[in-house]
Amino acid sequence: MAEQNLHLNKLLSDPVYFSGLCNGVLFRGRLYLRPEDLMPVKGSQGVLYANRKGFKKVLERRRDVAMRVKNGARYAVIAVENQANIHYAMVIRSLLYDALDYADQVQIQEKELRQAGRRPSGDGFLSGVGPRLRLEPVVTLVLYWGSGCWDGSTSLHELLGLKDGGEEAQELAGYIPDYRLNLVNAANMDDPSIFRTHLQQIFSMLKYKSDKAALYRYAQENRTELRDMDGTAKLALLSMMGEQKRLQKMMEEAGGEEEFDMCKAIDDLIADGESRGFERGDKSGFERGERQLSSLISRLLAENRPDLIALAVSDPDVRARLYKSYNL
Repeated sequence: MAEQNLHLNKLLSDPVYFSGLCNGVLFRGRLYLRPEDLMPVKGSQGVLYANRKGFKKVLERRRDVAMRVKNGARYAVIAVENQANIHYAMVIRSLLYDALDYADQVQIQEKELRQAGRRPSGDGFLSGVGPRLRLEPVVTLVLYWGSGCWDGSTSLHELLGLKDGGEEAQELAGYIPDYRLNLVNAANMDDPSIFRTHLQQIFSMLKYKSDKAALYRYAQENRTELRDMDGTAKLALLSMMGEQKRLQKMMEEAGGEEEFDMCKAIDDLIADGESRGFERGDKSGFERGERQLSSLISRLLAENRPDLIALAVSDPDVRARLYKSYNL
């Protein structure tokens, strides 16, 4: 898992890919952010606090990738957290990251005022900042690239059970800000074409990861784009598909990134998988097919359709249409 996160973090640390992700997710493919508008920010934030016993503690968290974005005279902070698995408390984790970012901004401004000898008095003395305090917006994207459907909470109200509660819960919800998780499901993109960088090919390949036929077809139709991927993008893709070890070995045997043919590697991977399945006898698939055919024959017998039974047994196309028709 650490190796997978390393390759993906390296990819998104490149301003070209980071801006490409943000433009696709936040602005529906419009070229709003440019790589030259991005500046990396420190990955860790922390605050000093006193626990219930009065002892001082340091609360520190480290982000995967974060960039400071310049938009005219204003700035914002956009961060990406990579998730291979579902984190059922991700709403709280993301909320904490954002809160620490805001706390860090307050501390920076307080320090600047203090060093300039302009520490506020009166109501501003306690916080160290005055009424003109303005902070940079913070946006956190959670890039989930696991194969399963995200079934965790995606908002604070949902996590607190306020959305399913009664009248009292609904009234209470009005006093609790609903923090929303900005979830990006990389393996289930509706339209990967809105991404202008090789993220388009990466997200498309993830979408077809569990369907060998669709994956092979996509690789054949996009051979040029896949061949043009840089080494960082290739390793990120292979890592997210869970094939980094086997395909990295193919890359080494090919003589490095320049000679590595992603399309051929996918061909070899599919052939290797079919070979392994054949050697195992693909027992589970065979048994599943038998159960499916048995259910179909039972349904056709109940409807007194011996003519269709004969066709279903002899013609794979007819059999496939009948499976679909009977939802088998």
